[in-house]
Amino acid sequence: LEVAVQSALTGTFINCGQNCVASERILVQDSIAGELERRLLKVASQLRQGSPLGGAVVDIGAMATPLQVDIVEGLVARAVEQGARVVIGGKRALAASGEYFAPTILADVTPDMEIMQRETFGPVMLLCSFVDDEQAIAIANGTAFALSSSVFSSNRKRARAIADAVA
Repeated sequence: LEVAVQSALTGTFINCGQNCVASERILVQDSIAGELERRLLKVASQLRQGSPLGGAVVDIGAMATPLQVDIVEGLVARAVEQGARVVIGGKRALAASGEYFAPTILADVTPDMEIMQRETFGPVMLLCSFVDDEQAIAIANGTAFALSSSVFSSNRKRARAIADAVA
């Protein structure tokens, strides 16, 4: 689980999520969703955001354009209106310093939400739980975009079967 936590955080927040293969949709077995969320929050709450030119060590910088911040802000707001829950972040940050959006984790995200069907291209992690492998595969394959995917499990055979079924 700890490897999955670190991989999800790195995959989501690298380059402020502005990377074609950045992680966005984190599908998590419902039986461990609460524990995963707690661990993600613990680490995400320690992330430092700001300009790398300011002399301080930062983990997450600014977004590339004001338009992209607007897009991310709108997607997050609509997800919350549709029932997603903000675990951390969810809003602009450091407004006086540039185009920053706080590292964000949304939980209780469902496949039918707009944010699950669009690329956020920002520092936003979506936690979507599933009941069984078939549902996870259906969610993973239920989008028009997806350049990469990873499967984490303590059962290698199960992980390989899921990975093979993701299109």
